[in-house]
Amino acid sequence: MPENETGQLDSTSPPPKRGHGCFYYGCLTLIVGIIAIGSIFGGIFWYGRKTLAPVCENYFNLIENRNYSAAYQSLGNLYKQKQTAPDFEEMQKRFRQQMGPLQQKSMSGVNISTDTTNGTRATAKYDCTYATGKADLEFHLAKNSGTWVIEGIAFNSPSFSVTGTNPSTSTTSNTQATTSTP
Repeated sequence: MPENETGQLDSTSPPPKRGHGCFYYGCLTLIVGIIAIGSIFGGIFWYGRKTLAPVCENYFNLIENRNYSAAYQSLGNLYKQKQTAPDFEEMQKRFRQQMGPLQQKSMSGVNISTDTTNGTRATAKYDCTYATGKADLEFHLAKNSGTWVIEGIAFNSPSFSVTGTNPSTSTTSNTQATTSTP
């Protein structure tokens, strides 16, 4: 209790207000931090959907319409150095035969990085459902002269075999254009 002019405790005055404690400021800092981190990741995902998705969607559409030549031409030079157009088309036809048509797809992740050696690179992940099973596709993209191009596609599905032997037991993970599937 505060003192009056005579130095005695004054019971009529309200007690002084206590300030916010460490718990209050700790929780406030945590909430602000979570919002900031969520905004950063949300911004990266939004940027990926805005800039990378059109490139990937174009690829999906060309493959689904069986326009393999145009799909191959849409790929970057690094990809083309590792897989020829005839091999690409054969792989796509085999994939279509084993997996069937694409029924559903959704972008599930984006990662973008820039460095002085490799320039700007990105990965766009898709969860896909085909007539005979599910597949995870990971597009590896590079920014060339301000335009994103696909330089590799990693494919993973227990329903597809690159060799065509037994699709029910094979899991294919291809990276950087060794093989490609939609």
